[in-house]
Amino acid sequence: MLKPFHDGAYKHLLNADKVQDLSSYNLLCFDLQGVFKNKILSPIVSQLVIQLVLDQLEQFPDEEKFFYMDEAWTMLDGVLGDFMEATFRTIRKQKGAIWIITQSYHDIVKSPHHVAITSNAATRIILRHDEEELRGKTSDQLGFSAHYRAMFASLRKGDGYRDILVKMMNHVTVYTMEVPPEHHAILTSNPEERNLFIQLLNKHQGDHHTALEEFTTIKKSAA
Repeated sequence: MLKPFHDGAYKHLLNADKVQDLSSYNLLCFDLQGVFKNKILSPIVSQLVIQLVLDQLEQFPDEEKFFYMDEAWTMLDGVLGDFMEATFRTIRKQKGAIWIITQSYHDIVKSPHHVAITSNAATRIILRHDEEELRGKTSDQLGFSAHYRAMFASLRKGDGYRDILVKMMNHVTVYTMEVPPEHHAILTSNPEERNLFIQLLNKHQGDHHTALEEFTTIKKSAA
């Protein structure tokens, strides 16, 4: 397992003459999907990620720190699950905030750590749910009144905009989010739009500005 790091593609890491301190970077992003499929690597990488978070909390006590975990249901058990529970209980005391992002609120509820997470998460941001059954379960889990259930059911989604429901403590509000066409090109999860933008990037040899201009022109002409 160490061969790639010893004399393979990653040999510059173990043979480096300088220590690379990742905790000093302002923005860090990890794709752990492939890691969690490997039962040997998963606990090792999890420990490394945990140590990195602890290093940042210790090194920057006076700065605000934000941790976002997408598809969090994959991290709600094992070593990372225990760490997330402890972090949810204490991170506010260290000028930090933690956000977990998941497709369904049920993913959190079925976790053994859900009590610590739900009781310490004062803010919940909920997107549109087309399935009435899933919307009903989510409303039950959040303790929504009839009025809040109606607000939840009223959420809209259209071309370039969508409604979101924000629950802060016992207060619920619906907001409409709009983004400029250029931001839409980068953030869209629509596979056809995403593939079009990638094609335009390749066409313009990685020039994001030119690709964005052509993308928005195509979208406007189609509308």
